[in-house]
Amino acid sequence: MSDRYIPRLSVEITQEQFDALIKYIPWGIKKKLFSVIVDDLIEMLKVDPSRVIGLVVSGRARFSLEERTLEESSREENE
Repeated sequence: MSDRYIPRLSVEITQEQFDALIKYIPWGIKKKLFSVIVDDLIEMLKVDPSRVIGLVVSGRARFSLEERTLEESSREENE
């Protein structure tokens, strides 16, 4: 057994989120996909951590694939 420490992230998600991830993420791709998401989130946090956290916590955030940015979503999308 190796003594090498490998950090892991474990977060609670809904059953619906879990089912969708299983449906849409091909086997063996999860690590790469979430590594990209985490890296992009870290870059956004470096620029404006208060805004990023505020938008996410308030439910007014969405990630833009085209621009690789975090944007405030419209009020209708959150309701």
